[in-house]
Amino acid sequence: MYIIIPLAKGDPLHLQLYVAITGIILTIGAASNAPILFINSNEYNKAYKKKFKILNKSIKKIIQRNQQRTTPVVSLQRSI
Repeated sequence: MYIIIPLAKGDPLHLQLYVAITGIILTIGAASNAPILFINSNEYNKAYKKKFKILNKSIKKIIQRNQQRTTPVVSLQRSI
């Protein structure tokens, strides 16, 4: 019932709420497309695995490139 009330009111805040709720529902619907295709289609399953393998390799290269090697530092105590 609350979703219908913002349409009846001319308040911009209620209209913004209605648009936001509609946008969230649309985003969830669009985002659920990929997992459903991955589960149900062999062609999409192969394509996703191929792309994830390429993506995984490139991420590993970036991580290895950005790692800094550490050198141990030894501090010697001077006796007075």
